[in-house]
Amino acid sequence: EQEICLAIYSDLPQLSLRTFCRENNICHIVDGIDIGCLKPLPDGIQHVQAVTGVPTHNIFVIGDGPTTDGKAAQAIGANYIPVESLQQDPVGELRKWIL
Repeated sequence: EQEICLAIYSDLPQLSLRTFCRENNICHIVDGIDIGCLKPLPDGIQHVQAVTGVPTHNIFVIGDGPTTDGKAAQAIGANYIPVESLQQDPVGELRKWIL
């Protein structure tokens, strides 16, 4: 099975997302804590891209601020997933966004 090269960027550890990524052969999930750079700074997204080698169009930023996290993602060509959409059923909702 082919590995899907995506990066998911969130400030906090997302254990259910790590499980989802492992089960769906997605190669990277990055917490802001992992790289020492929290959202919504665009340089955090650039750092994720540099560390993982995943192109920015395959980076998904999870956040609660469309005017901060969303605009930072959009400015660099990444994708924005509102955290509210993941709160009830993170795995089901994430499938809608990236699979």
